[in-house]
Parts: sequence; structure tokens; C-alpha cells
Amino acid sequence: MLSSSLVVPHHQQQTPARPARTNSRTGTERRNRIAVNGKGRGGNSDDTGAARRLVAQLRKPSEGEAGGGEAGSHGEEGQQNGHSSSSSTRPWFQWQKDAMKVRGRRVSKVKGEPEFAVALLSHPLHPAIRPLEWEVTVERKGRAWCGVGVASHNVPLNESLRQCSTDSSSKQGKAWFYHDRGFLCQGERFVCDKVPAYEWLEGETCRIGVVFDVCAGQVRFKCNGKAIEGVLEDVRGQDLLPVVYCNGEGTKFTCTEVPHQQR
Repeated sequence: MLSSSLVVPHHQQQTPARPARTNSRTGTERRNRIAVNGKGRGGNSDDTGAARRLVAQLRKPSEGEAGGGEAGSHGEEGQQNGHSSSSSTRPWFQWQKDAMKVRGRRVSKVKGEPEFAVALLSHPLHPAIRPLEWEVTVERKGRAWCGVGVASHNVPLNESLRQCSTDSSSKQGKAWFYHDRGFLCQGERFVCDKVPAYEWLEGETCRIGVVFDVCAGQVRFKCNGKAIEGVLEDVRGQDLLPVVYCNGEGTKFTCTEVPHQQR
């Protein structure tokens, strides 16, 4: 007697369709890129939400960053302007997007407006057993004013580090740097005027080394490999990063040594 249910021959049976696989990793990466870059590829250096997320990343030391030795390698490719996402793959954290462009370890001031522009490296300056050291090669255009040092992650990007902000707020406690005319500065305050001006070599280039003892809160400098007299004291704060700035148009900064513990 035949069963009431129809038996379908094996060769006519169909395997249920599998649900389409979702590449969650790709989706996450896409969301991360959108979160970092804001509107489109260029990003927006005024996007405080993106900056806040990037700072959270910088607060987590990872292998190869400032607290644990060398980081990065030469020839890395950066984005064109705005923000970058990781110190291990993007050497610059943020920069003045209207006047600067980044490619690998180099940031260039390509426009005269705004007059001043600031860029910050993607290397958090965490306390370490030995002082942290890095080097920036400056290629000056004309008689541009420029400086190299340490700054808070939220320092204004379109103003001189040596002047009060447009709202009259002080940059003391936000920026410490070696000015090319021969000054050590804490924001708008001259701390020492007995240091040599940058020694410009052939091609208007100069190598500025920075030595930051995070635990002691002291920053010292080198010019073309030679230590200079003078020290910046009480350099403290959350989320401090290496900084460069200049005015005019055409000056370039190249990170020739990323922050690492002194050997």
C-alpha cells in the first residue's frame, strides 16, 4: 500500500539555497574608513568625532610604537589631507587640510592660505624607560618661519604655535618647540633665546632632532646631529604628539626618524 506522502526521487531533490555570506570584516573596515575619513577621501581636520576616535587609538601603545622601539618603515603612503588612522601605516595623525598635503613620511605646505599650518605625527609620546627621540628634516622655502617639537593633539592646525589663538587663549601648556630663528618656545612665550638658529645646509635643509624625557617632562633638541644648549621644562599633558609648523608656501617636513627609545 502506497504511503500518503510523495517520495521524491533522489536525483530530483534540491539542496536548500544557502544564505548569502556577509563579509563582516569588509563591512567593518568600510565603516572604519568612513569614520576616519569623514566626507570622502580627503577627510576633515575639524571633524572632532573622528579626532576623538583617533586619539582613543593613539592611547593604546602597540608593538613598534613609541614605548617599545622602532615603528614604521620608509616609503609608506599617506593620504592626501585630513586625518590618518594608524601610526604603523600612516605616519601623520592630522594636518591643516587646506594648506598641507601628506605623502608617506613627508608633509608639505602647498598653499599660502591660511598663513600658518600645523601637522602632528601619529606617534603617541608615552612614558618609557629611556627618553624618546625622533628627527624631522626641514626643507625650507624662502624665509619661512617654522618650528619642530611637541604639542597637544588638539592644538589649532591653522595658527602659529607661537601666537595666542584667535579667541585669545594661550598656547602655553599646549605646544613646546624649537623655532628656526633660534628660540625655545612654550606657546607664545620665549623660554630661551640663547640657542642657535637652524643651520641650513645645501638646498635649505636642516635636520632637527627631538629628545623627550616623558617622565621628567623635559625636551631637548639637536640641529644636524649636534645637541644644542637649552631645555624645555614641565612638558606634560594628555595625548602629546610630535609637531611641526610653518608659514608661507613650499616648506616640507620629512620624518626621517620616528619616535623610539634612545639607544
